[in-house]
Amino acid sequence: MISRAFVLVLLTIFLSGCMTNLLRPPREEWPEIGHEFSRSLRWGGPILAAPFFAESARPAFLAAYGEDQGLQVTNVRHDAGGPAVGDKVQGILTVEYYRSPSVSVKNNHIPLEWSCIDAGRLLPCRWQITTLLNRLP
Repeated sequence: MISRAFVLVLLTIFLSGCMTNLLRPPREEWPEIGHEFSRSLRWGGPILAAPFFAESARPAFLAAYGEDQGLQVTNVRHDAGGPAVGDKVQGILTVEYYRSPSVSVKNNHIPLEWSCIDAGRLLPCRWQITTLLNRLP
């Protein structure tokens, strides 16, 4: 009986730890959000990476990097420009890519400005990219 109660207590503690991670907003920490963005862009494409942009910068990003551009991303890396100070921070996005039908891989370093945008009274701010990105050459 005691071992079952002990297992039940451990299971409850374990599950409560999992629940707190689910309730924590996923985009509140810098520079992890930059790495999350680079993984989304590399493996999910522009549609999954678009929510990382502020509402004002999202249409320009989708127009420059959308599916109809023939862009094939081979590698993406995000380097933090330093720790966050206040509600703005700089980062560098390094993109290796080629455009179909070419197979020449190119590198481009794109400076990004991230802002911690207020998500509401009860939620912490969310890091979003406010830089308008141009089409890769």
